[in-house]
Amino acid sequence: MRPPVDSGLSALLRIVTRRAEKPAPRSLSVWSGLSFMGMVGWGFAVPVLLGIALGRWMDQYLPSHHHVWMLTLLGVGVLVGGINVWRWIVRTGLVENGQVEDEQGKDKP
Repeated sequence: MRPPVDSGLSALLRIVTRRAEKPAPRSLSVWSGLSFMGMVGWGFAVPVLLGIALGRWMDQYLPSHHHVWMLTLLGVGVLVGGINVWRWIVRTGLVENGQVEDEQGKDKP
């Protein structure tokens, strides 16, 4: 026996109820936007700068050529900073369940 075909009305009702359950978008002020950008910037810049500083120190005291440790730890700092920023954005709720809403309110997969 075939499962019943989903009617357009029930699909529309599911979409409407899902949209109604979503919280209303917050209106962000200029200051909250600047503070968010600052936190994201620091969350990325600090691991990168720490990686560069530690790499320079290791290049100075360990035998290596062509700043190997500095470049390696710079890459590690960029990776850690990117993960840090992504976690911050997900935690603040700008990205929900892997879906981002565009300006018209349509969900993008």
